[in-house]
Amino acid sequence: MTSEPAALLATLATLSTTSLIDAAPALRVLPHEIRPIVPGRRFAGRVVTARADRDLRPVIAALRTTEAGDVLVVDASDGERAVAGELFASEAQRRGLAALVVSGRTRDTATVAKLAIPVWSSGFAPNAYAATAEPVANPVLDMGGVRVAPGDLIVGDDDGLVVGTAQEFEAALPAGARDRGPRVRAAADDPGWLLPLRPLLMTRFARRAERVQPRPSASSSPWPVGRGSRPSPAATPIPRSSPSSSCTRSTTTCSRRRMRRRCSTPPRTARPSCEPSLRGGSPRTVCRAPPTTCSSPKVVSRVSTWWQNSSSMPAT
Repeated sequence: MTSEPAALLATLATLSTTSLIDAAPALRVLPHEIRPIVPGRRFAGRVVTARADRDLRPVIAALRTTEAGDVLVVDASDGERAVAGELFASEAQRRGLAALVVSGRTRDTATVAKLAIPVWSSGFAPNAYAATAEPVANPVLDMGGVRVAPGDLIVGDDDGLVVGTAQEFEAALPAGARDRGPRVRAAADDPGWLLPLRPLLMTRFARRAERVQPRPSASSSPWPVGRGSRPSPAATPIPRSSPSSSCTRSTTTCSRRRMRRRCSTPPRTARPSCEPSLRGGSPRTVCRAPPTTCSSPKVVSRVSTWWQNSSSMPAT
């Protein structure tokens, strides 16, 4: 692999498939049934093709021709058995392949998931085919109506697989990584890769910022930062109380058995009385809430009513 394709693949590894498709619609998308065994593994590499006609020998022959950085793409969509597993995935990782993509079934899923190489497939099966058929070298694949030829470039992430020639991918780069155009952006450079949406997003964020009030910082404190740097109590103005002060009016409701004390609360216009205090060596303001007046109700029972009535009766 020459230095120029290697630099192109290094750039494609930083771009998402959605950005590439939006910048170059000529690129081709493989069937969505092909999914990664372990999500979150992005890759980019040169395609090496293999057609497994219900046989493992074509896959073995194609794996022997791969180099470091290649991606082995296997077409086995017409079979019900697996065409790759732990042995093929381990050998692909040993050879330094960027990924293994199978349009068909694989097996040994638990072991393959522990490998570092990204493995993609469209299904799983415990049984596999034999290795008896004569392989065809470098076939052109037709995977769900999508043409995949040897030497093409492929990029994969959690959104899917994108295939195209080197020229088609280079046509997408000036809009993104090279000229930093309006559509494609490097994921590590700018998360917002659609400039047409920026005015709308900026307006929405500005309106949200107006509704959220900033929290007071340490620089807004009336006293300077540092121990012993507070002004003297004589030079410190005592702040006046405000409706938002920590002093609040209290409303007391006392209950005893079935009796309630009637309490008269101060009017809303009454403010708490605040006076300066030097308790603790630092100036502060002590506020007292307006008093609440409570009156106990008159307790009347049947016994007290009978006693009053009997004491008021004339003696015989």
